[in-house]
Amino acid sequence: MNLYKLIHVYAIATFDCKFKTNQENIENMLLHYGLRKIQSSLYAGELENNECETLVKNINEIIKGQRFDNSDMSKTAIQK
Repeated sequence: MNLYKLIHVYAIATFDCKFKTNQENIENMLLHYGLRKIQSSLYAGELENNECETLVKNINEIIKGQRFDNSDMSKTAIQK
C-alpha cells in the first residue's frame, strides 16, 4: 500500500528587493500561496511541503530576472 503523507511547514519569509517590480512580484507570489503580510516585507503562513518547494522555485525565477507576471501564477498553483 502506497500512502502519501503531506508535510505541513510554517513558513516565515522576509526579503529586501532592489527593484520594485521584483518586490511586487514576490509579494503577489507569497500572497498567492496563502502567506499573510505581517509587516512591510515580512510574511508568514502554513504551506504543504510541495507548495514550499514550488514557491522557492518561483521566487528564484523572479530573482534571476526570468519573466513572471500574475497570469503565470494560475499555471503554478497547486490544487489542494
